[in-house]
Amino acid sequence: MKRTSVDLVLAALLTFPVYVGLANNRTINDWFLYGQAWELFQPLFDLGNAIGIDRQAAIVIGTMFTVSFVLSLTGIIVVRYAVRKLPSRVRPPNARARQRFPQRPPAVRS
Repeated sequence: MKRTSVDLVLAALLTFPVYVGLANNRTINDWFLYGQAWELFQPLFDLGNAIGIDRQAAIVIGTMFTVSFVLSLTGIIVVRYAVRKLPSRVRPPNARARQRFPQRPPAVRS
């Protein structure tokens, strides 16, 4: 539970930088400039009754933030999994200290 909440907080903190990276991506800008993105978003515009550029922009920005959050969370999970799979001699020292050792079975009382 604690690890999940830490992952969610880190993903929330990384959402805005990932959003800025997506917004400044030349390919995505060209995609919007030449109209293919607007055709893709048309079902969302229809679903939200988006009439006018203000509501359409709100839907696009909300979708971009959602995609940024999902990318951030996926990146955090992949990095955590990759660090966990590293050999023990390559791991950082604090990760080695956290390894769980099997506990002894409880003593049998007679």
